[in-house]
Amino acid sequence: MISRNGSITYGNAITDAHPEALQICDRFHLLKNLTLYVTEYLKKRLKPQVLIQAVSGETKKMEAIKQVDENRKLTLKEKYEKIN
Repeated sequence: MISRNGSITYGNAITDAHPEALQICDRFHLLKNLTLYVTEYLKKRLKPQVLIQAVSGETKKMEAIKQVDENRKLTLKEKYEKIN
């Protein structure tokens, strides 16, 4: 069993030297090829754009401040009940 990359020349050399050897892909190239194929698959299957509703920065800040103030007023038991 010989671990190798995808080079045709390297594969031919191994075949010439050891015709009975089983040639397998090395871990690096296996993961590299898998990543490439999955990326290409996802590019074909997923929409090119994902629309996200925009919230103004000022509104976002005010909501965060309001939430922090509300959380400060809660007891530990109320905070625990809120997350469950």
